[in-house]
Amino acid sequence: MQIVRRLYLYALSFVSLETVLWGTIVLARSSLANQTGGSTLQLARSLSLILIGAPVFLFHWRLVQRASQADVEERSSWLRAVFLFGMLVATLIPVAQNALALINRGLLIAFRLDAVSRCWATARR
Repeated sequence: MQIVRRLYLYALSFVSLETVLWGTIVLARSSLANQTGGSTLQLARSLSLILIGAPVFLFHWRLVQRASQADVEERSSWLRAVFLFGMLVATLIPVAQNALALINRGLLIAFRLDAVSRCWATARR
């Protein structure tokens, strides 16, 4: 029964943290982009992801941390190790992807290139 409880807590922590992460990414992307159409809807979606996901994550993560402090077996659990390494990978991928997109956008702006015309020029060759 203990393994089922661990799976539940780690799964909910994982999903809620990913929800907060993607909500933050969408919020940052929509605030950096100069979009007028649909920005209100994007703002509402990203804020709802953050405002709903953050308390869910904090509640479940607090339960996980409390259990790991009370039990030595919980600290050395293979499920905890898989969760922690999985979270490292699951947060690294979107952060790296969006950091590269931010660098790309910055270079396009610095060299005064249009992203759409640049893609078409490359595709024609």
